[in-house]
Amino acid sequence: MVDIFFNFLFIIFSIYVLLKTIFYALYEIKTQENKSGGIAIIVFSIIILTFATLFIFLK
Repeated sequence: MVDIFFNFLFIIFSIYVLLKTIFYALYEIKTQENKSGGIAIIVFSIIILTFATLFIFLK
């Protein structure tokens, strides 16, 4: 029961952080006109979130 609750909280927090990161990357692309930086932020955040989630669920 505790494991399911922890996994649920982890997923919610991960989605929150991912959305905040994507919105920052969009801000970076639109206002700063830094497309390569914004795309790199989005790609790295998705990769990191994917690996972190896999390690948590496969432990």
